[in-house]
Amino acid sequence: MTNDIRREPFFLLFAWFILLFVVASFGAKAVFDTADLPPLTYLHHLHAVSMLGWFGLFALQPTLVHLGRTGTHRLLGRLSPLVVLVFFAFALPIARLNWARMGDPLIITANGVNMLLFLGLYLAAIRWRCRAA
Repeated sequence: MTNDIRREPFFLLFAWFILLFVVASFGAKAVFDTADLPPLTYLHHLHAVSMLGWFGLFALQPTLVHLGRTGTHRLLGRLSPLVVLVFFAFALPIARLNWARMGDPLIITANGVNMLLFLGLYLAAIRWRCRAA
């Protein structure tokens, strides 16, 4: 990887922006809109931890590239399917809980579409991982 690519701040800043935006948005929902929150179960907490792990990894990867730590970047990339499997292991039951709570098939449809989009983009990233930005 050339120094020119490592100096490009877009992917680094964008990934950290997304992480901070997600944490702020879900945090604000949990603090300021508690009346609309479902009864929280251990699955909700595990789902939140798995999502935080994913977004943390998402922000860490371009940071490692930026710092020239490509070996660590590649190692975490090889371990990332485990994070994705944990994410899906909790996302599916959460989608079912939301469907049961709301009784609206749009909930399960929207969650299903979101999971398919995530999986498609994740697989595309794996497929094209050797191409530098």
